[in-house]
Amino acid sequence: MDGINNLEINVLVKELRIVETNDSQATVDLKGSLNANFSPELIVEKSGKNITIRSHKKSLSSTNVYKNELIMTVNVPTSYSQNLDGSTVSGVINMNGFNLNNLKLSNVSGAINVNSSTAKDTKMSTVSGALNVNGIKSDAFDLSTVSGKISIGDISSNNIAVKSVSGAINIFGEMNSITAKTTSGKVTTGIKDLKGDIDITTISGAVELDIPDNSDYRLNFSTVTGGFEPDSGLVIEQIKNNDVTAVKGNGTYSIKVSTTSGKLTIK
Repeated sequence: MDGINNLEINVLVKELRIVETNDSQATVDLKGSLNANFSPELIVEKSGKNITIRSHKKSLSSTNVYKNELIMTVNVPTSYSQNLDGSTVSGVINMNGFNLNNLKLSNVSGAINVNSSTAKDTKMSTVSGALNVNGIKSDAFDLSTVSGKISIGDISSNNIAVKSVSGAINIFGEMNSITAKTTSGKVTTGIKDLKGDIDITTISGAVELDIPDNSDYRLNFSTVTGGFEPDSGLVIEQIKNNDVTAVKGNGTYSIKVSTTSGKLTIK
């Protein structure tokens, strides 16, 4: 892996495991069975500073899968700290460890589970699969799903952008900035130390903010028919129609919540 800047893993498997190893070389292991209109292959290609790993030929015109029991394990040296891009369709992606520059993971219907990792920039996306991220440090998070649930716990980040249509969004940890958008999914946050702005937009999804008592922020809550349950220490400055402006402390940071019918609860 010396001199490699990009590691791309594009596979059709039941489970993709990306694991740290103390060995100096990366290894790839593909086991299991596949009932499909094509045969699985273990393909590793190197081009310049890039390595690509596949479980099938790139030139396949059709990849109909009837039963997939393939498990791929990619052991990557701990010393590798550049870019990693992993993707599959309906399999689960499990990843643990790593200190990377850029981390990008994508899935369609399978879950993505990442634990105890560090990256400058982290991007993850699914259509209906769940996103579970725990013990992660990243300068920037960009997470998106259509109907899958997003759970982010014990994280540290300067900027978090989360998008969902109907999937719930749960965010817990230390963060400087949060931008979350959802249609009907509920947004729940547990913030250890508020050090930045929060901007949450939903239509019918409820919003629940758990913020420390000593937090210093100004709230702008805009809604059509959504209810409002404020923190006991919040000073209401103005209520116009159903919109609320309030402050706690000196109002250093900004919390903006916009809903159509979703309720806002601050505790």
